[in-house]
Parts: sequence; structure tokens; C-alpha cells
Amino acid sequence: MSTTPSTRVSSCHDGRLDQRRSASPSAVALLILTVSLGAHVHRPASLAAQQKAESPRWSAPPLKFASSLRVGTAGVTKDGSGRPTDVGTRISLERGLDALAKDDSGRPVQIVFLGETHTDETTHRFELAAFEGLCERSGNRVVLSLEMFDRDVQPVLDDYLAGKIDEAAFLEQSRPWNNYRSAYRPLVEAAKRRGLPVIAANFPRGLRRQVMMRGKEGWESIQNTSPLLVPKKLLPHSRFYWKRVDNAIRGHLAMMQLPDDPAERLLSTQSLWDNTMAESCLDALEKHPGWTVLHVNGGFHSAYHDGTVRQVKLRSPATVVRTVA
Repeated sequence: MSTTPSTRVSSCHDGRLDQRRSASPSAVALLILTVSLGAHVHRPASLAAQQKAESPRWSAPPLKFASSLRVGTAGVTKDGSGRPTDVGTRISLERGLDALAKDDSGRPVQIVFLGETHTDETTHRFELAAFEGLCERSGNRVVLSLEMFDRDVQPVLDDYLAGKIDEAAFLEQSRPWNNYRSAYRPLVEAAKRRGLPVIAANFPRGLRRQVMMRGKEGWESIQNTSPLLVPKKLLPHSRFYWKRVDNAIRGHLAMMQLPDDPAERLLSTQSLWDNTMAESCLDALEKHPGWTVLHVNGGFHSAYHDGTVRQVKLRSPATVVRTVA
């Protein structure tokens, strides 16, 4: 049994699953300045509420005070099970950003997964710093990919970034999360200022309802009617991932039940999210060769190099990946 270095900060949350976690091989450190727990419901914010809000007024301390980063705080064994190891080594923020740009052998990192707690302001500050830092280190060749937008709103997002519509129209049509203004607007606006693409990476909720209601028949139907909005194929998750999902559901969502049949789990919401986001990241790499994709998702999706990260590796084993927890 062997382990490889990884990183841990605090708790993970993908909007439905809250669980203490650590990242995995090739992971780099995030901030040990603390994390807030609590469920975050993915409700589209009303246009009036978005317009009323001004620029984000973060209550978290400025990022310059977050000098405490740790690398190497957890291990993942060959059979996919995880175990905590030591407390890791403190490194500076700048060294952490350097580690996001290139792996230990000096190869450019192709996809960086930022596993966040959706309501934690310190995490959102770090995400912006990571985006800006990667832009500076790569010559402005970074694609921002977001779990928070579904694939069907990509044209709206593109029109906003290109200046074809104003922010009011963008917010009206894109179904932003209710904390968009403080959490994700800074990232989108930074990409807009730099003229960089932003990917609406997630599985459309309307199509997801069809799959939930009609199962395999619904999946096959939307593959034919909406091929550009769904992944080209669905690949299975690991045993360890589903064990974590089951544990999280028992602990936090007792009323929610997942089927025992692996084939049915392939069509579960969790599987649809991870498969779609993985393909979105790889599609972005194909469209922008030599660039880095910075993908922001709930921590559960990328902890232990599982979930969305596993889906990337199944499709493209040679892709150089870093995870931040």
C-alpha cells in the first residue's frame, strides 16, 4: 500500500453533500484560514436582488493576511481508500500559486480543480487570487470553468463576456446562484476584463429532471435532442466515491435515497454533474491547447482525485491535473 502527498483544509460541500475531506495525489494547498459549514441551496437569484447588491463586501480578512498554506496533509491508497497523514508543510501563497502552474516535474498543469465550500468567503478570495495568479504565470492563457452555471446558458455567458448584453440581461437569463454577487461575480468580471473565456460547465437542471423522471429512456432522449448540452458518454464512479456519497446522505440528507444498482447510479444527479463537468473541462482544453483550465466546484466533486477529477482521468489519463481542497 502506498500513499502520495495531498492537501486538506476543512470541509467540503457540493450544495447537497457536506463532509470533512482532503484532496489527493498532486494536490496543492489552500488556505487554513477557516471554513464555514452549512447547506447552500442552489437557487437562482432574483434580478432585483442582484441589481440591488453592490460590489462584494467580504467579511473575511484580506487575503494578504492568509499566509498559512499547507501541502501534503493526506494520503490516498492504491485501492482508492483515503487516510489522513501528517499536518503538512507551510508554504507561502506565491509558492502555492507556482505549484498550481506547474507540477513537480515542471510540466504545465492543464486543469486545476478548486474544491470550495460554497458559502466560505476566504475560499472565494483565494479563487480570485488563483485565477489572477495563473493568468500572470501563463501569459493570460487561462479558461475559467464554473460548476455554478449550466451548459444551456453558455450562449448568454458568451454574449455578456463579449459585451453584447449588459449585466442585467445576463443575470436575468443565466440563473446565477443566490450568492453570485459576492462569490462568483469577481471571477467572471476578472475574466471579462482580461478577455478570457468562461465555461458554463454543469448539466442543465431541466434536462436533469427528465433523466430523474424517465431514467434510461429520458437519458437516451436528451442525447438525441440536446447532444451539445450533455456528456457524450457516462463513465462510472469508484466504489470509494459512492461510499462517501452514501455516508454523506445518511448524515445530512436522510430522506434522499440513491439506488443500489450501479447502472441506475450512472444516471444519478451526482454522476450527471461529474461526467458533464469533466467533459466540459476537456472540451475547453481541446479548444484552447496549451492553456490552463481553472475549474471551480464544490469540494466533494474533486476530493481524493475522485468525482469530476476521476472522470477527467478516465477520459484522458495523460492530462496534468492539480487539485486544491
